[in-house]
Amino acid sequence: MEIDIIQNNINELENSSTSADNVMELASLYIVKNNLKKGLNPVVSELNDIFPAYNRYISVKKEYQLNGTGDDIMLEQLKLLCQEIKEFLITLYSGTDTYKERRYISNTLSEVNTHFNSI
Repeated sequence: MEIDIIQNNINELENSSTSADNVMELASLYIVKNNLKKGLNPVVSELNDIFPAYNRYISVKKEYQLNGTGDDIMLEQLKLLCQEIKEFLITLYSGTDTYKERRYISNTLSEVNTHFNSI
């Protein structure tokens, strides 16, 4: 995530109306911006991308549930959230040093996959 994009989003939100969603989004962007400036490790940076994507998804989902938007917009936000989660998991896996760590992550993902396939 580029810092200019984050700053542009911060500027837009600071100049928009005050709402709970806007405040949550703004707080998330401030956290991400500060962490990027500090040069946190890649896993933390990826983890910090998830929260803003989740907030956007939830906001659009609420609008969808109130028949304010179509499911295509809501699904696009879900797709972006899933992309952030995938990037986090890949970065987490890339930072492992041992076979046991990698196996644990792989087993966890298999368990999640099994859970979803059993629903």
